[in-house]
Amino acid sequence: MSKEKFPEFKTDAEAERFVATADLSEYDFSDMKPMRFELRRKDKTVSLRLPEPLLDAVRQRAERDGMPYQRFIRMAVERALHEVNTPPPKGGGFGLRLKAGFSRPREPTGYTTLK
Repeated sequence: MSKEKFPEFKTDAEAERFVATADLSEYDFSDMKPMRFELRRKDKTVSLRLPEPLLDAVRQRAERDGMPYQRFIRMAVERALHEVNTPPPKGGGFGLRLKAGFSRPREPTGYTTLK
């Protein structure tokens, strides 16, 4: 059975009315992209100095992921804090475990886009 293409809406109110009454199992969501909504208020500003090649790599990755680079940086910080679930190494440090897609740069000038 072929599913219907999900309609486009001009307003949030139209979308809300549709979702409230439609049987969503009848629609094809295969071309939809997941969205992340930022609901918490950002009330503090941080100034951060980065090497230009690193900032360029961050901007490229953020653009590839379809988000502003500041959000990408904030999400990377949130992810790093969430992943702090291992005890600190015996030699000291923060015990951050970097997962796939993130690596510590070997040379400060050798930044490339993160994959």
